[in-house]
Amino acid sequence: MQTIRFMFLHGDATKAQIIHFLVPLSIIVITTVISHAIWAVGIGTIISFFFQGSMIKWFDIHAFKHLKHYDI
Repeated sequence: MQTIRFMFLHGDATKAQIIHFLVPLSIIVITTVISHAIWAVGIGTIISFFFQGSMIKWFDIHAFKHLKHYDI
């Protein structure tokens, strides 16, 4: 996620997290279509997909102002 964030999206954590989840989300969709059942998707998966990038972005701005990302 960090590589996608800094090399391709100019530091945008929200977009990087969504792109990072595209492969697992694709696998979930494919297996759901094939088996007609959703497996291994819980509240943590949903919260992580929708809110983790925004939380990283908020903490980078407000809580960890001194944190530096070197050579990424």
